[in-house]
Amino acid sequence: MAERGRAGPPVAVGDVVGERYVVDALIGEGRVSMVFAARSLMTNQRVALKCLTLEATSSGCVVERFAREARAALSIKNAHVVTVHDVGTLPSGAPFLVMEYLEGRDLETWRRARGRVQPARRPRPRRRASAPVRP
Repeated sequence: MAERGRAGPPVAVGDVVGERYVVDALIGEGRVSMVFAARSLMTNQRVALKCLTLEATSSGCVVERFAREARAALSIKNAHVVTVHDVGTLPSGAPFLVMEYLEGRDLETWRRARGRVQPARRPRPRRRASAPVRP
């Protein structure tokens, strides 16, 4: 893996992460993390690789929040929650999660494509999304 400065993405297309996954493309980014499409070198299975940005790794509370997210995701086994396959740390110190890769559009893209949606046609994600965490 190429050496990175403290700015920019934590990995690049073509990098091998954890000696098991090769990065194919950036598919999303937020304030503290980035998600890449990747694939397993052993099975050729497509996966999503989520890692903290290099800047975010300097914040202990952000790193701890990411670790809590990983522990929580690993403990939930439900069809409505993405499966986490692996966790690790990049040479830069940025933690990463390897998750199942889901095809499709996000809710905002769906909404834009359809325009104003009547209440009866609105998706009801809260009910299904909260099912895995009900007592």
